[in-house]
Amino acid sequence: MKNLYPAEKLCSAVDCLAISSASIQDRLENALEPMIALKESDFKSVDAKALFNEIFETVTAVKDGPKEKGHIRSTLDKMSDSDAVELSSLILQLYHRVRTD
Repeated sequence: MKNLYPAEKLCSAVDCLAISSASIQDRLENALEPMIALKESDFKSVDAKALFNEIFETVTAVKDGPKEKGHIRSTLDKMSDSDAVELSSLILQLYHRVRTD
C-alpha cells in the first residue's frame, strides 16, 4: 500500500504554487508550510529522498538572516524569480515522483 501522507502534503504544496497571484517567493513560502511536516524517511525511493533534501537545502541556504524571519523566508527574500521557479519545479518533480513510487 502506498504511503499517502507525503503525497497529501505535496499536493497541498503544489496547490499553493498554482493557485495564487502572489509573488513566486510568497507562493513558495506557503507551499513549504505543509512540507515542513515531512522527513526524509517518509519517502521510499532514493530519488525522492534526494529531491526532498535538495529542496530543503536550497530553501534554507541563507543562515545569517534576521532571526524573526527564519532561514526559509531569509533565503526566499534573496532568491531570484528564476531560481524560485526552479525550486518550484523541484517540488513538482517530487510530487510526481511520490505519486509513482
